[in-house]
Amino acid sequence: SRTVEGNTSGARAARLEQKRQAEQEEFERRKRQRAMESSNHNGLGIHNKFQTARIGSVQEQAFKEKTVGLVTAEQFKRAELEKDRDGQEELSPEEQAKQKAAMEAAQKEKLKQSKKKKKEKKKRAALLSFQAEEEEDEANDSSAPTPRASKKDPTVDTSFLPDKQREEELQAERLRLEKEWKERQIAIKKEKLEITYSYWDGSGHRRTCTITKGSSIGDFLEVVRKDLCREFKELSNVASDALLYVKEDLILPHDITFYDLIVTKARGKSDPLF
Repeated sequence: SRTVEGNTSGARAARLEQKRQAEQEEFERRKRQRAMESSNHNGLGIHNKFQTARIGSVQEQAFKEKTVGLVTAEQFKRAELEKDRDGQEELSPEEQAKQKAAMEAAQKEKLKQSKKKKKEKKKRAALLSFQAEEEEDEANDSSAPTPRASKKDPTVDTSFLPDKQREEELQAERLRLEKEWKERQIAIKKEKLEITYSYWDGSGHRRTCTITKGSSIGDFLEVVRKDLCREFKELSNVASDALLYVKEDLILPHDITFYDLIVTKARGKSDPLF
């Protein structure tokens, strides 16, 4: 036996079937229409499918065809003249007059721009010449060369990098300090030094003499010998090389200077020698 629910389901299925059939028929109709349109298009030539592009006149097309590829300057000019002549033949007298006026106006404008550029060029050249003369005068007036401007970042440590200007400054500072040190040493060597000594010939004879700090031990002994000759006649026939200078049990060599002993702080048994 049939139920109400079964009848309802059957009616719904029938409606869906009718809808699917209608959609199928619509699909077939559109398919046939597209097939007909496609066959009509296939029957047309390639030029009928595209609209002719409007890119210039016939003369322009002919000019482009003549100048395609490698051509000489003479061939290019000849083709351009033919294009202009053909174009003017097709134009009406009014259009030819307008075109001629436009060309003359363009030529005048081009000539005007060319003259303007020439004037500006001459003006710039004059300014540059004047500036060059001023720079030359300044260079002649200035005796000292202008120091090179540093282009380095002052906040970055570049002491480890080679720098010609810094090396020159350091070398100049070294030379200045070296000169100052040498002058100071020469002044020290010229300073007076009073020495108390004792001449020993079996007994001691205490004396005092004054020499410079730059004098050597041999110079000191020669001064002592001359001083003692007046009292000790035997020293007149003795050279200073035969004398010895003993300081705190140390025999000092003749070629060493008092300056060397003072600078090196030479010591005896307990205290510095000088």
